[in-house]
Amino acid sequence: ADLEGLVGSEMCIRDSTWGAGRRILTRLMVDDLPGADRAVQRALDLQIPLRLWSELALTRSLEAAAAAARGDLDRAESVIEEAEGLVIRSGYGASRLTASPVRAFLAGARGDHDRARRTIDQMETTIGRSAWPYRILVELAAGQGDAAADLAASRLSRLPRQPSFNRLPAIVAVAACGAATGRQDLVRATAPLVTWLDEHGVRRLAAWPRSLAESIPRP
Repeated sequence: ADLEGLVGSEMCIRDSTWGAGRRILTRLMVDDLPGADRAVQRALDLQIPLRLWSELALTRSLEAAAAAARGDLDRAESVIEEAEGLVIRSGYGASRLTASPVRAFLAGARGDHDRARRTIDQMETTIGRSAWPYRILVELAAGQGDAAADLAASRLSRLPRQPSFNRLPAIVAVAACGAATGRQDLVRATAPLVTWLDEHGVRRLAAWPRSLAESIPRP
């Protein structure tokens, strides 16, 4: 996916049921939380009457992420419960790409790191592939910097040459790990990518409600 186009142009998606949820995502990525809240309401107005369960699963997951980003963990946990129910109801497993990381973040924020790990395990089983970027972030939240750094170092070859939406979790996870552990191999590998994100206004990984300024401090 074209990350620059996604962040920079929203006109074509504003009034579609599909696009309404994606507008929440773009507002979260640029750290516009009031805009994300408005986009949530717009999406719900469009999606609830049509009973679009798969789209509602994404909308509710992103709503939970926005609540967590504001520090309202109780609200975030309530909304993510609904989102996970909608994931099951819709049968749209791809919705877990957002719902599960948000759930893992919330578990870690409450100090339940084992539950965070189980959530990522379940996500990998559902989507049928590794969710290693979120596993790195879970281990960092648990204070397991060495384990996180070893995993990150083993995945350096998977970093893209230029950021894309689908590769954003990998960039953020490895860069955050480098910043947290002081591992210069990780810092060097991600520095040009982080600079690109900064120059293009990307301030947050939507499914992991911690700002990049906190995760990857800039000099």
